[in-house]
Amino acid sequence: MKGFQKVHIENSKAVYDLELHRNITVVRGKSGSGKTTLYSMVEDYTRRGDQSGIRISSSRPCKAILSQDWENALQGINNSIIFIDEGAEFICSKAFGKALQHSSNYFVLFTRENLYELPYSVNEIYEIGMVGRSKKKHCLKPYYRLDSHYSLKNQWSTDRKNIEILITEDSHSGYEFFRTCFESGRIKCQSCGSKTKIFQWLRDHSDQKVFVFADGAAFGPEIDGVQKWQEDHPNQGIICLPESFEWLLLKSGVIPDSEIEEVLQHPENFVDSENYSSWERFFTRYLTDISAGQPYENTKKRINPYFTGSVNAGKILGLIALDM
Repeated sequence: MKGFQKVHIENSKAVYDLELHRNITVVRGKSGSGKTTLYSMVEDYTRRGDQSGIRISSSRPCKAILSQDWENALQGINNSIIFIDEGAEFICSKAFGKALQHSSNYFVLFTRENLYELPYSVNEIYEIGMVGRSKKKHCLKPYYRLDSHYSLKNQWSTDRKNIEILITEDSHSGYEFFRTCFESGRIKCQSCGSKTKIFQWLRDHSDQKVFVFADGAAFGPEIDGVQKWQEDHPNQGIICLPESFEWLLLKSGVIPDSEIEEVLQHPENFVDSENYSSWERFFTRYLTDISAGQPYENTKKRINPYFTGSVNAGKILGLIALDM
């Protein structure tokens, strides 16, 4: 399934308007925030349909998983929006993570846990908020916010000019790009090896001014620890989370392809959940495909010098407010 999905759920006491952009949406919040009410409405509708007194308006069927036997419960459900309640321990399992990788369904997961087996986006973690001053109408509001340079918003204004080291989550083309750009400059570059090791790296290097560059499209499970580190170490680091490094190359405008702008404006119309478990994987494949045989041909593992020349590199780095 692909495409932006709007879901309207209401009964006589509450109204929820949801906007879903990707295959995985995570809903958080404290007790009493409305999570249980929302899930219960979908659950009741799944059990009793129109007799429940609940109205659901959506272009795709909406269903709640009512059993811990989730594998059988999902059998035969396709191109639907699946709601799973807090407390369903199976959503943390490798088996569930593997099942979602090629599912035609979208999933709305109510949980306070970090789901390390799922590649969900920082931008798709929400809490339930009221619409205006209405106590009846609710919507999803972003749990984390990024600024215009894709950095995690916080109350501390770390000066990019003081950055001593830039870390990436792997040693592929993104790391090569930054290392080449800063090989004779003031910023050192280092790879952590994987996104799961970034938090530990930060804990081990809390005395350095650091710029973290990671793929926001799949960084959702790691964001809590990194944000907590930032809170505990004010003015020590910038957490930069664009969709992915490949997305940044596409966004920079250095690739002369007329389709790119439309893809970047509405990725949800191009990313099929059955083929891509995250937007990061889609943008990697998309860049590889459109650059094949071109002077700017690029792969995941190696950066093309086309991007590291001073003019193009300046445009790319400008998106995240860094100077060579």
